[in-house]
Amino acid sequence: LVQETNRFTTTDFDGNFTIEAAQGDILQVSFVGYTTQQVTVDSDQFNILLIADNILEEIIVTGYGTQTKRETTGAISACRQKLFDKK
Repeated sequence: LVQETNRFTTTDFDGNFTIEAAQGDILQVSFVGYTTQQVTVDSDQFNILLIADNILEEIIVTGYGTQTKRETTGAISACRQKLFDKK
């Protein structure tokens, strides 16, 4: 997000992004589980290293809905996976 504007973008799978910003603009970089950072634009290319804020032990995705048995064409299941080992 370019601060004080409504311009924002998201990254691709490898973390690459493009955004329209001028020298001196401040980019606000954020992602779930990482510290939000503010970076001043001073060149055309730069690297931003995200810093872990909260280590998530698990993520639970819950969906609600109704379907008739006839409309169901796939498997429905629940799964839980531990994402990080605490040391």
